[in-house]
Amino acid sequence: MEIKLNKEIVSQLFGEFDFAFTHSKKSRDEILRELISQNPEIIYSSEDWLPLSQETKNSIIARIKNSLNTP
Repeated sequence: MEIKLNKEIVSQLFGEFDFAFTHSKKSRDEILRELISQNPEIIYSSEDWLPLSQETKNSIIARIKNSLNTP
């Protein structure tokens, strides 16, 4: 199954993704499945993402960043 991640979110979290993929004992697919289940916004389309307020976007980004930095 192909997973389409939200580019606007992923571009802001590139370093965190790199850290999670290289330092976790979990596979990349396992990390992504867990991340999507905990943070479904990461698969929002651009049309779903754009109307959100900047405060909401910042909160979502912070929550995903925290998820990626938590072992």
